[in-house]
Amino acid sequence: MRSLWSAALEGQDSMASAALDRFCLALGAIAGDIALAQGDFGRAAELLYEAVAPLSGHRRTSTTPALGEALYRGNRLPESSQVLERALDQAIQSDFTCCQQVLLWHLTSVALRRGDLEGALTW
Repeated sequence: MRSLWSAALEGQDSMASAALDRFCLALGAIAGDIALAQGDFGRAAELLYEAVAPLSGHRRTSTTPALGEALYRGNRLPESSQVLERALDQAIQSDFTCCQQVLLWHLTSVALRRGDLEGALTW
């Protein structure tokens, strides 16, 4: 086991390095969720930005709502809307209907918090 970690850290084995990268990304997302649950919204957003950035496809659209929630709860409403709208666009293009519903719910919540009833009804 130790040699696997060494190979990954030293870049000697591309599969081991890729596995380590995924493991670290998962830990970052989990840490972001924990920070969000504890009310540290700024730290949660920071960790979740790092976790979401390298993702693509369904992984990205299914992880983005947590980032949007951290931004929303941290009163960064325009940024939350932008992040969620980009993820929604990707979910629509890729026909990820499960993600579309969650993202629409989050966008509606952000619009209501901003006092934008028309925007909330649009979502």
